[in-house]
Amino acid sequence: MDNKTSLEDMRPYRDDEVRNVIKRLEKDQQMVHILKFINPDCEIEEIMNKFKNINTIEEFQNVFSSKAVEYLINTTTDGLTYNGLENLNTNETYLFIANHRDIVMDSAIMQWLLKVHGFRTSQITFGSNLMYSQFIIDLGKMNKMFTFYRSNTKIGTYRNALLHSKYIRQVIIEQHQSIWIAQHDGRTKDGNDYTQAALIKMLLFKQNDLFKALKELNIVPVVVSYEKEPCDVYKLKEIYNKKVHGGKYTKSENEDLTSILNGITSQKGRVHMSFGKPVNNFLNEVSHSKLELDKIANLVAMFIDKEVFRNYKLYPYNYIAFDVKHESTIFLDKQYSANDIDKFNSFLLLKMTSEKCDKDIPRDIFERMFLNMYAAPVENYLKLEN
Repeated sequence: MDNKTSLEDMRPYRDDEVRNVIKRLEKDQQMVHILKFINPDCEIEEIMNKFKNINTIEEFQNVFSSKAVEYLINTTTDGLTYNGLENLNTNETYLFIANHRDIVMDSAIMQWLLKVHGFRTSQITFGSNLMYSQFIIDLGKMNKMFTFYRSNTKIGTYRNALLHSKYIRQVIIEQHQSIWIAQHDGRTKDGNDYTQAALIKMLLFKQNDLFKALKELNIVPVVVSYEKEPCDVYKLKEIYNKKVHGGKYTKSENEDLTSILNGITSQKGRVHMSFGKPVNNFLNEVSHSKLELDKIANLVAMFIDKEVFRNYKLYPYNYIAFDVKHESTIFLDKQYSANDIDKFNSFLLLKMTSEKCDKDIPRDIFERMFLNMYAAPVENYLKLEN
């Protein structure tokens, strides 16, 4: 692998490449349909004139991306709330390590919040497995997404980790741009948001002073909470099929693309995003004795987990799922009402009888997995409290 070539191939588009990309996108009917969709009250000629005159990445995010996310917030959620922006400084760069519930919307909502509140938008990891077409690549790289390579071999995974680590450090420390990355590979399928210690190790590859190397990245945990779990049925199908087939699961053709579209367009209920305490605060309290890489990686992963569990917004569906699962009434009348129970039961039945639901999953197993998914954030919060 040519390291310099790979780093160059990974990056998002630059401003000097925007004009050629816009010329390509304006001819794509998919782009035209999306622009119509997010601008229902405008004439298509007016929309296209604005789009054709885009010259920079920032203009693209202003004219298209921010407008698209705002439209989706207004039409697919019952409101967005947030907290923790006071933990950030507009003059600093960060490595945002986030829980991951939806392929696109997690990072898209964060970008929108940053932009609205005067922060620069960040670069975003973009799995090579999701790069289906030139259209998808163009949309991603125009939105500051950089390629995150996937591999099924140990050697490939090791080489990719070295490359990813070098790229992330270069962007944050040398280019002074922030980055969004998920706390583990892929989306959370079962409601348990845990940080992979391997991710922290990857960030520290080839570094001598581990504390210094971590502090330079300025890590901030980010937590997104959806009242209605995006792609919940698809996630449960994957969990079930993995168990049936001994831990192996082969995705069908275009399954990731289906998940992307479903996550974007499905109703999400209320959504909350929280920016946690910077990891540097924690590192300043930890003894700077010569801790080994494994120990430091585990400590940092645990700190991020605690921030995620503490800041995850719990909704009535989470509390109901917990009480039903544990045959209790701990949260009844405190966090939810009898009316909420009726809504939850209707919601569960809707999911269970959905065309998307795998008919091979027995209903009792589907219900149990569904309850586990929605109850997990409550269980994790209670573990933290105890």
